[in-house]
Amino acid sequence: MHEGAAALAADGSILYANRSLSRMLGIPHERLRGMTLAGFLGEPGRRQLERLFGRLPRRGALVKTEARSASGRWFPVQLSASPLPPQAAEGGCVVIVTDLTPLKQREEAADAERVASERARRMETVVVIGRRALAGDRLQQIMEAAAEQVAQALDAELAWVIELLPGGAGLRLRAGSAAVRECAGRQSPAAGRSQSHAGFTMAVGQAVAVDDLSREERFDASALRSLGAASGVCVPIADQEGSFGVLAAYSRSLRRFTRDDVFFLESVANVLAAAIRRDRSEAALRVSEACFRETLEQKVAERTAVAEIRAAQLRELAAQLTRAEQRERRRLAQTLHDHLQQLLVALRLKLGRALARLDLESPRAALEQSDDLLEQALQASRELTVDLSPPVLYEAGLVSALEWLARQMQDKHGLEVSLTAERDVEPVSEEVRIFLFHSVRELLFNAVKHAGVSRAQVALRRAGEDRLEVSVADEGKGFDLEEAARRPSSGFGLFSLRERLEFLGGRLSLDTAPGRGTRVALEAPLHLPQEALRAASEALQTIAPYAGAAEAAETAAGKIRVLLADDHTILRQGLRALLNNEPDMQAVAEATNGEEAVVLASRLRPDVIVMDVSMPRINGIEATRRIKIDVPQAIVVALSMYESEDMAAAMRAAGASAYLSKDKASEALTGVIRAEVLGRR
Repeated sequence: MHEGAAALAADGSILYANRSLSRMLGIPHERLRGMTLAGFLGEPGRRQLERLFGRLPRRGALVKTEARSASGRWFPVQLSASPLPPQAAEGGCVVIVTDLTPLKQREEAADAERVASERARRMETVVVIGRRALAGDRLQQIMEAAAEQVAQALDAELAWVIELLPGGAGLRLRAGSAAVRECAGRQSPAAGRSQSHAGFTMAVGQAVAVDDLSREERFDASALRSLGAASGVCVPIADQEGSFGVLAAYSRSLRRFTRDDVFFLESVANVLAAAIRRDRSEAALRVSEACFRETLEQKVAERTAVAEIRAAQLRELAAQLTRAEQRERRRLAQTLHDHLQQLLVALRLKLGRALARLDLESPRAALEQSDDLLEQALQASRELTVDLSPPVLYEAGLVSALEWLARQMQDKHGLEVSLTAERDVEPVSEEVRIFLFHSVRELLFNAVKHAGVSRAQVALRRAGEDRLEVSVADEGKGFDLEEAARRPSSGFGLFSLRERLEFLGGRLSLDTAPGRGTRVALEAPLHLPQEALRAASEALQTIAPYAGAAEAAETAAGKIRVLLADDHTILRQGLRALLNNEPDMQAVAEATNGEEAVVLASRLRPDVIVMDVSMPRINGIEATRRIKIDVPQAIVVALSMYESEDMAAAMRAAGASAYLSKDKASEALTGVIRAEVLGRR
């Protein structure tokens, strides 16, 4: 700070002034002598200087005022006076003049810095609220945050957002600071809404600040005063398309809201206007999207329903094709089994009996030649039957059928097949079981024909709760998928397999490349959907036991009592004649199907049951299982047209003691029965 000094006479004239005062006032040093200090002060300064002189006898004093330099510049000064000794000047004093301009400049700079800091803090508040709006926060949360931030930034006890209801139906308090939240949701009637501070602000369309609400006459401020509000400011929340409401802040002590306060409030109101417009636009868009989605979903549902019906029809068609193919195979096999083979077996039985009684060599040789021819015919028809429709697939299931197939591939084609199967992988649906068996057989044939290998792997595993995966793999030549896809395929090839499997609700995956082998995985449901299956049921037939059973049982005392179970009359007659011709055996009853066999075994308790494997109602495997539970001491000898280890294993697992091919029955049946009975005794 700059200081100057002057000695003043009792009349206020300058007796002496130092050079600092001369520079401060802009007047040469020699000219100051005789001038009055009051001449450099304004009217308020002169009065203060007079009062300063009045206090001098008691004590020194100081005042702050403004002085004017010779150039006309006014600047702040501080005057400090002390009395002169009487010997120097009676009634005079020494005045120290201090230039306060640097101090005032520092104060003004500090004030400017404070104002700038406050403005920056408020703009940061506006940015934070804007970010919440851009982030998609709920509109109510944005309004509540705005009310709280406004109250804190303006140091106001009350702040709120008032919404103009759609159609101008009224005003509603949407959000407020802590002191007014209990009022949230309160509505004001549309009539007279311009009488409130909020309504008046919307009517004039600009900010309305009130220094003293108790003196306000433009609108009714009684409701505000009841909340303790003394001063306040209210700004509209609006955009170019219309008004949404107001944002207001109130103080419970009298104050003047500055232009900076109003600018801050208007900035927050602009953010709220954008957030409200966005919220209403999004609400309208959601309504539009909902209508569109409803229409789209309806169309999708309709097309999905059509697609599902079509898919079900395709699955049914695939199942029907598979069933039709298998029915034809079974019809051919059944024709061979039920007619040609049975006639051949019966003929062999009769030839066997005739040979046993003949002593002449010439007829015997002819008959033996005939028997050899019959043996060849039986073997050829048996092989054809098995190739057309392997009985083990229907009687023992997929896993047993694949085990049989593995042996067939080894015996006929020299392909060693390694088979692995997890537990519980047997398909419930017969269509799936048949399809998978023939698919695996076709894939193994492909390995023999194209892969150039001597080994292949077949694996069965569960692929989920209700699905099965069967894979066939080899380490052979492999092939190029794209090239194979371009070649026309026919029959039951890989690409036809894929299509038919998809119809059944499954899928085929193929992993191969030239020189890298091939792996084909067939994934299928364990059972087909109900709509894909034909409703079929077979009416139960009344069990008609052999009419002479009681009489035969009585006449068989002391003999081996045998129950015959076969669905072919000619064969039963031949077996009955064969057994009854033995002195120690008697056929006590005949059953034409599996159910009859179970009932007659329970009723007659025979020593031996000769059981055909393939029979209607229930097959020989299931019939044997039930009989061994009810009549455990009974001996079951299984007969079949097929010399199959799988069938034999299945019958033995069910409880059978022996397994014979029907064409060997005339030679070995009686001997087997005696051996089994003697073994028990």
